[in-house]
Amino acid sequence: MVADIIRELNAKLILVSRNYLGSINHSLLTAEYCRQKNIPVLGWVFNDQYMDYEEEIVKWSGYPRLASVEKLAKTDKLTIRKQAARIKENLLQVL
Repeated sequence: MVADIIRELNAKLILVSRNYLGSINHSLLTAEYCRQKNIPVLGWVFNDQYMDYEEEIVKWSGYPRLASVEKLAKTDKLTIRKQAARIKENLLQVL
């Protein structure tokens, strides 16, 4: 199981949630599983802004929002670099 690998590596986890119908339930189930397995979670990265459930997931999970990545029109190297540069500082703060 991935949870076993995370614990074995003594890693801290960044959860990623995509905004879609059902994402609140899926995200909160994942957060609860991490708590049950004592997996340290640094927070959430949200992607693909189809719907906006970020505030609810942050509030109900108790884990902070680290970054949001909008739905990209294209995924070439330059676009990915721009998105990475935009969220880099927030991620470095928690690492």
